[in-house]
Amino acid sequence: MQFAELTAAQVTQVYQERMTADFPPDELKPLSRIRRALSAGRYRCTGLFEGGELLAYGFFVILRRQDDTELLLDYFAVDAAKRGQGIGSAFLRMLPEQFPEAGAVLIESESPETAENHAERILRERRIRFYLENGCLASGMETSVFGVRYRVMELPLRKTHTPEQLRQIYAGLYRQILPPEMFREKIHFCK
Repeated sequence: MQFAELTAAQVTQVYQERMTADFPPDELKPLSRIRRALSAGRYRCTGLFEGGELLAYGFFVILRRQDDTELLLDYFAVDAAKRGQGIGSAFLRMLPEQFPEAGAVLIESESPETAENHAERILRERRIRFYLENGCLASGMETSVFGVRYRVMELPLRKTHTPEQLRQIYAGLYRQILPPEMFREKIHFCK
């Protein structure tokens, strides 16, 4: 398996063919916003390939501070036909070498408490378990992003952060990609 940065054409293709199937519409930001963040150097789109086939992708928001870089895993999915084969775990294990400058990756996972039914709750609990089993730490922080409630976890690449540092990093990540008014209206800390 090989990790690679996606080209602009691949980003468009992944967005149109995969992301629209992998994520509900209320969680998908417009492709134009992703392109702007890429152009500004505040976003990176990556893929895990084998024999030219895209097995998994991850889209990251990048926050560069004085002497620190932190990431938010904005979108992450494994090809539906390849799930359960360790590809997602391999992707996460490769992140330290792909982002040598980064201290940690913040990860949002939908809150099980807001699931619409039992099956959805089980799926959300399984996602959280996946992240915890792959080195993520529960932060205790919950947020509401555009009306979707998330539990936020930290995947330390080089270091861990205090709860207050995580709140500051999280807010900083969203402040740099959203207009101020949208940030105030759509991003909220629940815990």
